[in-house]
Amino acid sequence: MPQVKADLDELHTLDITPQDTPEPELAYLFKHIVTHEVTYESLPFATRAQLHEQLARYLEATYPNDLPIDVLAFHYSRSNNLTKKREYLRKSGEAAQAAYSNISALEYYEQALACSPDLDESITLHLNSGSIYDLIGKRDEAKDHYQQALQTATDHHLMQRVVECEIKLGNAWVLGSEYELALGWLEKAHAHAVQLNDTAGICAAICEIGIIHWRQAKFDAAAQYLQQGIDLARQIKDKRKEAYALSVIGQVKAQIGEFAEVANSLKRRWRSAGK
Repeated sequence: MPQVKADLDELHTLDITPQDTPEPELAYLFKHIVTHEVTYESLPFATRAQLHEQLARYLEATYPNDLPIDVLAFHYSRSNNLTKKREYLRKSGEAAQAAYSNISALEYYEQALACSPDLDESITLHLNSGSIYDLIGKRDEAKDHYQQALQTATDHHLMQRVVECEIKLGNAWVLGSEYELALGWLEKAHAHAVQLNDTAGICAAICEIGIIHWRQAKFDAAAQYLQQGIDLARQIKDKRKEAYALSVIGQVKAQIGEFAEVANSLKRRWRSAGK
């Protein structure tokens, strides 16, 4: 360590790596990007990977309550620690997705998928990618990711994930106004959820089926499905799903002239959202 410090002091004197901050957070900067690149590229790959991991571990230990997710993704992605690489690429993707930085999120998810994630994580990464493609209007790409997620879930008999994938595919066809195709996927999801006694899956499928009927102006059927969804959401205490279904059933009631019911639905939605 003393030799390293002496070498850095000499480089500072030569103005090659001037000191940026003094002790105790001693740091030096490369003055020219070319110097940085030549120095970095001269390191053996194994050494680079080891240094990236050491720095990442230091950051995790130093900032446990305010992890610099993107920085950790950068360093772990250049290390040989595959588990951490996947973890922080996914977390960076989720953070970017939450901030509507869609292109960045897709790039992170693509890198994470290339790191041989486990089955469950692979499904999640494909579903997240599909959701972004849906949001930016690239329906074919969205469906491709949903289909890949569904294939993985089906091949390995992960039936609750199958239900989730089928609902995503149903919604993807709804966005393209392909209601019969959407209904086919959602009915499959509902049947699988019933077989599993998966109340959350049944609730999600029924609500989406109700929305399809609403879009097709089948208001009575829509109201029946949505009310079933509301009842199930209350049963499992899913406030978000309850509020979602209440907001739609309110629109259904408005369109058929039941304005008192609209007011009641809005009040119930307000309460279910905890406001």
